[in-house]
Parts: sequence; structure tokens; C-alpha cells
Amino acid sequence: MAAPVKDREALQRLNFLFQAAHWSLPVSPALSRFLLRTQRAAAQRLVLRMAPSIKRRLCRRCLLPAGAGGREPGPAPRAWPAPPPPALPQLRPQEAPPVPP
Repeated sequence: MAAPVKDREALQRLNFLFQAAHWSLPVSPALSRFLLRTQRAAAQRLVLRMAPSIKRRLCRRCLLPAGAGGREPGPAPRAWPAPPPPALPQLRPQEAPPVPP
């Protein structure tokens, strides 16, 4: 027999909120965003970790399923530290003005 799962009701609630947000997205993106925000707040309040597969499906900026908010995934973040700026062109030293005789 499998071991009992801690916080089973809380995990069921998080699962329900995620599914409800997924199904309400075509009808009302605002409702979907509210449900996902509620899911994230409940997980933080109860100190539960969401599965990485669930986290990957959500956009962190708009709190909608990835690609549903009108934005496609952006470019990869820049590597840190940033590359140095291009070198400045070499200037020739000025010639001394001719001395009058």
C-alpha cells in the first residue's frame, strides 16, 4: 500500500485551480489569470512546491499558460557578464604644428 500523501486536499485544490484556469482561458483570460494567481498564492501560503512541469506551462510575466497571452517565448537571456563593448578606433597622434623660422 502506498504511503499517505501529506496535504492531499491542498494538492487537489491546486490541481483543480490549474485545470479550471486551463479550461476558462478561451472564455475569459482574466478569470484564468485570477485562478492561476490564486493557485500560486495558495501554494506559497501552504509552503507547497509546484511540480516543475506545471511551472514550465505558466508565463511568469502575465500568469497565463505559455503562449496564450499574446506573447511568444522571448529570446534566451544574455549570458552574464555582458560581452565587452567594441573597441574604439585608434586615433593617430597629431603632428606638432610647424615652428615659424
